[in-house]
Amino acid sequence: MTEQQFISAEEFREFARKVLVQVGLSRDDVVDVVEPLVYASLRGIDTHGVRNFKSYYVDTLVDGSIDPQATIDVEFETPMSARANGRNGPGLVAAAWGMRLAMEKASASGAGMVSIRNSNHLGAAGYFAYLAVEDDMIGVSMSGHLYGDGTARGMAPVFSLQPMFGTNPFAVAIPCQKQPPYVLDMSTSVVPVNRVEFARDRGESIPIGWCLDSEGNPTADPAAAQIYLPLGGARDTGGHKGFGLAMIVETMTALLSAGWAEEDGSYAQDKIAHFLGAFRIDLFRDP
Repeated sequence: MTEQQFISAEEFREFARKVLVQVGLSRDDVVDVVEPLVYASLRGIDTHGVRNFKSYYVDTLVDGSIDPQATIDVEFETPMSARANGRNGPGLVAAAWGMRLAMEKASASGAGMVSIRNSNHLGAAGYFAYLAVEDDMIGVSMSGHLYGDGTARGMAPVFSLQPMFGTNPFAVAIPCQKQPPYVLDMSTSVVPVNRVEFARDRGESIPIGWCLDSEGNPTADPAAAQIYLPLGGARDTGGHKGFGLAMIVETMTALLSAGWAEEDGSYAQDKIAHFLGAFRIDLFRDP
């Protein structure tokens, strides 16, 4: 295992900004990539923090998997909602853009909701929900992916050993006046993929009950983990609850954004989709 080195958050910000500009991101977009990673690491969410900077973001921008010059297009809009195409840009950028638009609509109309298709990994969902708290709003963020023909690694529906979903996380952030905000940020699987990768990179085993191998057997080897159990675990311990939540996330993200496409009689979702929502609390208070 590589020896750990500690740097300040500001040192990382400066380094990351330079790297991202070099690989083609605009200076405005650079901030939206860096800040969610710093947010996660400073809160001990190392699975979604700066450890992902190279593999999840820099490498994918360099190899063309993600378009650094993508421009988000609004395809449908009302005073309270919008549907957008992320054009295969960084998910962190799309989610930050979506929450800002949702907050703008909420400021004017009380509630704002934005769904985005054709996007990528957004890191810690809680960061984007938290943005709304700063304007005294309740924030909601979700990210979903459905593999119509299955995938090699992901969450399997109850009664199935075929991975069909990403870990479909969602987050809710609620202002608490003078106290720290309440932020719930969770995957709809028992654990996110990043947690298993984190254990693998550190040479650690994982608890039985997180994942199954390709044959459907419980595994403690992160390298063998292929099937991620839904929140609740197996069928007889409540796995239908996590699967149900994953379907709700999928509906709010991919279905509302038109991220699903029918191909040869089955549905496929080429890229990740997001949902961002902001709600003004004063709508429920006496004037």
